[in-house]
Parts: sequence; structure tokens; C-alpha cells
Amino acid sequence: MEKQAFTREVLCAVVEQKLTNLITPLEIYKGDDKYNDEEVSVWFLRGSTNDYHEAVAFWIRAFQYVWEQSHASRGFVSSLLREENMRFREISHEDFTNLLEDYGGRLFRYDLRLRGAFQQAWLMCDEWNEQAVFASTDCEYVAFFWKTTA
Repeated sequence: MEKQAFTREVLCAVVEQKLTNLITPLEIYKGDDKYNDEEVSVWFLRGSTNDYHEAVAFWIRAFQYVWEQSHASRGFVSSLLREENMRFREISHEDFTNLLEDYGGRLFRYDLRLRGAFQQAWLMCDEWNEQAVFASTDCEYVAFFWKTTA
């Protein structure tokens, strides 16, 4: 059997193939609102560590799910995961909680608290019109996305 060269195209194809085999997060909450003539969309996704054995698998699946729901005409492509599109900055439990309350508190009637013992959290996107954070506990992964059309 001939080996394939390791190229960007091969890498993207493998990521795309893996993405199609990932399961949907267990819990998906979406909130939309109009605020001062701005449209705001908020997503909160939970996945069990029993279903997602690696944090990266949950993050990619959550990001893919939100992207495909928000951009129906444009499919998810692995290039969206490039470094310049993701911050990967570790944040504290307090910072994570404050971000959820600041950006999602008034849109959600759900309990946004983490289940289980906090382990780590990351700020994945920190733009004026878009926020994304990711956290892990001993029993779940959580992704939160906020976006405005302002």
C-alpha cells in the first residue's frame, strides 16, 4: 500500500472525515434576542466525559455544530480551527463563570453552572462581536458561544 504525503489537504481531509463520525453533544441550548437593535445569538453545549474521551473531540464537535447551525450556507471546514481563529488562552473558573453570566445570563433560563469539579477553562475567541469559551470538569465538557450582529 502506498503512503500518502502529509500535506495540508490530507490533514484537512482526515479532520473532515473524523468530524463526520463525532456524536452530537448531549445537551444543546440556544438563545436569540434583540438588544438595542442588535441581534444576539448564544449557544451553550454540554457533553459527558463518558461520550467524549478527549477534550479536543468535544470542542471540535461543539464548534462544528454551532458553525453549521449559524452558517447553513457555508459548511464547516477545518481551516476554521487555525491558530489565528482561536485564542486558546487559559482562564480561571471565576473568569469563565463571569463570562457566562455577562453574555448568557439574561438569555438563558437554564442552569449554566458547571457540573462536577472544575478542571480547566479556555477563552477560545475574544472579539468585540463574538466570544467563545470552553471548560472541562471531572465529568463534562462545556462550550459557550456568544455572537452579535452589531
